[in-house]
Amino acid sequence: MELILPFLSTLIETQLNSASLKLNEIMKVLTVSSIVLMSVTLIASIYGMNFKNMPELNHPWGYPIALLSMLLLAAGLILTFRRRGWL
Repeated sequence: MELILPFLSTLIETQLNSASLKLNEIMKVLTVSSIVLMSVTLIASIYGMNFKNMPELNHPWGYPIALLSMLLLAAGLILTFRRRGWL
């Protein structure tokens, strides 16, 4: 019995460490995705203000440029996170 208790304690500790590692990986993915979505939301909210002196609103390419900038920002952030090993 005395030999089994340390083994079981180590086994439980290993299981808890494994669960903690999985939770950390999930939190990392959620954090990265929220940063990407917040950045795109910032651009969308700036263009959604409709001020009178926003020259981009009357520009014929304003909407495609806004979409392209959102796409490039999201792709750039994802590539940066992958290069750093966060994804």
